Amino acid sequence: MEQETIKLGKLGTLDLDTPGLATCLEFVTIWATSTEQPAQLARVTAGAIGVCIDHHAKLPKYRPAIHKPGEYGHICLDRLLEYGITSSKIYECGSTCLLAMSKKLPVEEELEETMDFLEPSQDNTRG
Repeated sequence: MEQETIKLGKLGTLDLDTPGLATCLEFVTIWATSTEQPAQLARVTAGAIGVCIDHHAKLPKYRPAIHKPGEYGHICLDRLLEYGITSSKIYECGSTCLLAMSKKLPVEEELEETMDFLEPSQDNTRG
């Protein structure tokens, strides 16, 4: 599978590294519920960029024990705007990051298969 990248103005073309599943779920859930709230959408897309490129040291590292996703997104949004990245580019690249994160999350069918595997077998009962 080819490495996904985003072109982020002055910051150049950057490789995306999706974060852990819990972080993916947090950001994707907020993204799904923020379509009617432009400010929240700006924060979540900027935060998604941050969690996917923080290995480049251009944006601060996301620390779930310290940051809430919205607070972290605000910090990233401020930094990206300072770098001269337009809001439309932040939305575009952030959406690419969020889509990559959503692909990492298990789907219902996969969860059911995992649960079937983890459930104790009926054949191992004592008689």
